[in-house]
Amino acid sequence: TLTVMNLLVGVLCEVVNAVATAEKEELLVQFVKSRLFKVLQQNDWDNDKLISKREFELMLETPEACIALHEVGVDPVGLIDFTEFIFDSEMDEDSEKQLSFPEFMDMVLALRGSNNASVRDVVDLRKFTRVVAVELNQKFIRTHQEVQKVHGLCTAIALTMNTPIPIHKDSGNLIATAGALHPHSNRLPQQDP
Repeated sequence: TLTVMNLLVGVLCEVVNAVATAEKEELLVQFVKSRLFKVLQQNDWDNDKLISKREFELMLETPEACIALHEVGVDPVGLIDFTEFIFDSEMDEDSEKQLSFPEFMDMVLALRGSNNASVRDVVDLRKFTRVVAVELNQKFIRTHQEVQKVHGLCTAIALTMNTPIPIHKDSGNLIATAGALHPHSNRLPQQDP
């Protein structure tokens, strides 16, 4: 019976320790939230209760905010590196993303150094990488189409001026000069008399 009693005391101590740690963490987070909210209110230039990229940068310049972030386990210097990621607007490149205070705090607390990577984090990273790859591919295709348009215009202008066209390999066809070999024949095109 003494062994069972010691076992129960050990389990009880572990439960009390876990509850105390969780409550201490919750109090710290609430304290940091209140301090950051006060700093953000001072930097909310447009008074819309939303955090813009510029307001976020201004907040990170205040010592009080940096101390509060550090107390909760977030590296303020590292947070500066995440500014572009945090305020990346997925919907429209022209509009600036803004965060509400709860969204901001969720994002900040997710970037704590004490957090362990989870399967969800890996899945989110995979989704983000895929989205960026698709966007880059679309930009590459648009750029390639623009280059083809410019090349076509330059070719047309060179042909009308009867000037040499620089050698350019395009889809297996060789374009040499205004009087170049036609891509499907071995003869020079006939000149007008």
